[in-house]
Amino acid sequence: LTTLDMRMNLLSYEDGLLLLPCLERPSCNLRSISGIPLARLREGSVTELCLRSMNCGPAEGAIAISVLGWCTALFKLSLFGVGVGKQGMSDLMGVLRQSKSLQLVDLRDNGLGKEQAVDIMRSVEHLPNLQHLCGIPVQGLQRGTVKKVQMENLFIGEGESVILLQLLKSNTSVQHLNLRGANIRDVDLPDLLSFVGKNSLLSHIDLRDNELSYESGVQLMGVSLPSLEVISGVPVSEMRKNEIKTLDLGDMDVGAFGGSIAVNTLQYNTSITSLKLPSCNLGPWAVEGIVDFLKSTSVLTSLDFRDNDFSLSDGYLFLKALGDKKMQIQSFSDIPLEGMLNNQVVVLDLKAALFGAAEAGLLCEALKASSSLTQLDISDNGYFGAEAVEHLIEAFSASKQLRGLDLRGDGLTAKEGEALMAALDDGNHLETMCGLSVSRLRDGSLKDVDLYFKKMGPMEGVVLGKLLVGKGFIETLDLTRNFLGPDGCGALAPALKHLTRLQELGLGCNRVGEHGAVALCDGLKALTNLERLYLYENNLGPKGSAAIAGALTATVNLMQLYMSYNRMGDTGCSALCTALPLLTNMQCLGLQHNNIGAQGWADFAT
Repeated sequence: LTTLDMRMNLLSYEDGLLLLPCLERPSCNLRSISGIPLARLREGSVTELCLRSMNCGPAEGAIAISVLGWCTALFKLSLFGVGVGKQGMSDLMGVLRQSKSLQLVDLRDNGLGKEQAVDIMRSVEHLPNLQHLCGIPVQGLQRGTVKKVQMENLFIGEGESVILLQLLKSNTSVQHLNLRGANIRDVDLPDLLSFVGKNSLLSHIDLRDNELSYESGVQLMGVSLPSLEVISGVPVSEMRKNEIKTLDLGDMDVGAFGGSIAVNTLQYNTSITSLKLPSCNLGPWAVEGIVDFLKSTSVLTSLDFRDNDFSLSDGYLFLKALGDKKMQIQSFSDIPLEGMLNNQVVVLDLKAALFGAAEAGLLCEALKASSSLTQLDISDNGYFGAEAVEHLIEAFSASKQLRGLDLRGDGLTAKEGEALMAALDDGNHLETMCGLSVSRLRDGSLKDVDLYFKKMGPMEGVVLGKLLVGKGFIETLDLTRNFLGPDGCGALAPALKHLTRLQELGLGCNRVGEHGAVALCDGLKALTNLERLYLYENNLGPKGSAAIAGALTATVNLMQLYMSYNRMGDTGCSALCTALPLLTNMQCLGLQHNNIGAQGWADFAT
């Protein structure tokens, strides 16, 4: 046997070690095993051994490490991604100590830990010509000849980051350092601060996509030298020198660390007219710095703090800090503040604007001051928080000129829906509400209400319940694929009693549940002209299905009933069978996937 290939199998590092006695026998004629050139290694003619991109696994790594001692001419060794683990790293250290010719060693993507990284460095410190270790320019950093270090997207793990930081501690030549995604953590900060604090040539450093907190950003700013121009995408030098008018860190993934750099540097700036810090992981720690900046600036016209962790009170603090200067703010987190305060905004679309509690507070103040706004869409922003919703409802109550409002996809509860409709006088002055034409409901021209897949939740169920009262002219109501839930259904049920001409009701995929089904029953009993009822995929359960079945005894004109995927079981099926003889016009009945057993189907057959 001269060639053996075992790659792409489930062989462990220990499995590879089991083969070694066979390879070391004088009678072994293997020249190659899994791509490793055994014969050439024995001859000492191999200068490079690279297992990267060769589909080698731990077993091949074990073999490679064990036979490295056969060759003294090796100057390049790459075990990138082989996965030799802790034991492999431990075995490798002994081999490295014996080598004298290695110039490149690459052990990335092998799970190198911090402690082993230190041992690896000791194992190679005797190599006079080692240029690269795990992708790190060792020789250049030690001799001070490297000016730019680029480690982004180079699979730098926990151990590799230790090696890098140890080498940087004594370096003063690097001007550009990119450690983006290099597994740098808060605990690694001392070594990093030592490097930054003594390197007067360093002008750019990028630490994005690491696990660094805002406290680390504050500490780094405390030791940074005047030569540092850009930190994690933040142009600190231009900010300090007032040479910048627009600071936009949106979509730059600066994180809390970069956000703290930006907020910290704002205290030195008086030139920025447009400040955009969305999605920067800013939180309560940033409020004081931002407030100080807002108080001191005189030229700011636009700012954006969306998608950060600011509270409702923070939003009010920001406005208070601006004082009379808020009249010159054209846009505050996408709210046209100047225009609203000057009654110039009629329609405001803030759909999916990444609004949070702080932005809700800003909007409340703008709404109270504006008498021109008639249409407002703040849908698809997620839940603002109970306190923020309460403040918004108060602001809506004060906006008597408001004619259109959309809050779908904001997660308001049924209870909040009740308060909202009370503040809006039950919608008597509205033209549109949550995607529904209130004006057409009012004049009787809307007979087919299509709200299919329109993000209608519990609050919207309350809205519909209020708006549909007395609208007996409606013929179809499609609410399929929403999330009304039990509370929304409970709020809608009383209005169903008024829809005496309703022929089609779509409530499929609405998370109705058992309690929602019970709540719907009184309303369903009044729908004597109903021909099509969709209740599929609502998890009604046996009790909920039985309750619906009891209500159907009054819907004698029903022709199509869809109740699949409801877990009704034999109990629900038997209850339905009691109502079916009364539904003499029935043409189509959907009962699939309901856990109905032999007894249920027997009742159905009867």
